[in-house]
Amino acid sequence: MKGRRHAQGRAARRRRAGAGQRPERQAPHGNAWHGHGIAVDDDFAHHPTAIRTTLDGLRRQVGPHARILAVFEPRSNTMKLGTMKSQLPASLEDADLAFCHSGGLDWDARAPLAPMGERGQVADTLDALVAQVTAAARPGDHILCMSNGRSGGAHARLLKELQNQ
Repeated sequence: MKGRRHAQGRAARRRRAGAGQRPERQAPHGNAWHGHGIAVDDDFAHHPTAIRTTLDGLRRQVGPHARILAVFEPRSNTMKLGTMKSQLPASLEDADLAFCHSGGLDWDARAPLAPMGERGQVADTLDALVAQVTAAARPGDHILCMSNGRSGGAHARLLKELQNQ
């Protein structure tokens, strides 16, 4: 029975992840959950449609009462230029909190995330991003890190900080 549940979970994650990329559960020591009861997933979502689809899939998986913290770094060329920045608030609707790393952008991420109020936070550096997320995270949360490439080690740094809490 346990093997079937894991296979079904992997299939569900593949369905929500998009072409050829699967979200990966990241946690210390190969454990699916952080020691403080915080799940950390990594996904390739890198533009508003992919972000919305991935968050929708995670919301369906964890239910309406679980908190989702979306951590994203706009790294694709179109996102770096700000082409789709106006779509970000709608794409992040299923997140309880959203954290954007704005380093390297040609636009101010605070303006398009302003409609989210305090739910949308922006960090200019990776250190600030990790600090914001770790300060907000609490047991039972699901942290979803989204980028289209290496994000300066943000995921590993976030896991390390969560371990040290």
